[in-house]
Amino acid sequence: MADRELRDLIMNGVMSVGAGLGTSLIALVAHPHLVVVLSAGVLACAGVIAVRQIFRARKRRPPLVVKVKDRPQWQGVNDEYMLVAAVVEATNTTRDAIRIEEYEFTSEGHDGILKRVQLSESETLVFANIAQQYYPQLKGFTEVLPHKCISGWYVAPVHRSPIGGTPKCVVTVKDTIGNQYCATIPAQKPQVFGDGRPDGSD
Repeated sequence: MADRELRDLIMNGVMSVGAGLGTSLIALVAHPHLVVVLSAGVLACAGVIAVRQIFRARKRRPPLVVKVKDRPQWQGVNDEYMLVAAVVEATNTTRDAIRIEEYEFTSEGHDGILKRVQLSESETLVFANIAQQYYPQLKGFTEVLPHKCISGWYVAPVHRSPIGGTPKCVVTVKDTIGNQYCATIPAQKPQVFGDGRPDGSD
């Protein structure tokens, strides 16, 4: 369950219990002999509401939760391309094993459209040699067992931006029945540190 969903459930539970206690205090003043019965009824309703919310939250969860862990590593290769290496984790939230059919990587080009980078044969060999430095690789996993997770490096080439920074990237995991699960690496703009003046200038 996501942290946000858990916080919402806790807040709803606290509000329900608070409402029950408030009602009980009112009942204590008006009808002392009804306090026990009324309190039990209110707390039971709060419990039913909390359980229903938990089941609803679980139904909203995707079968496979994919996310990027830690900070991706960027490496310059040449004037046209750079390489991104990110640790990606996929968690199976179901009671059944999920078979993985393929992985896909897209990055945002100069035109703002997510696309695959097309490499020449020699460029492919260069990137393959660099990718071997990262182990284990996510592509080596073909199945995620029930309530288990897999984790590995995803290494891919991206186009260099003429203005610097890094593009938005998306790692997609596809299962054998056609479902797609995505994790995003946000774009980053180039930053300027210091006062921006050359050394020795006034």
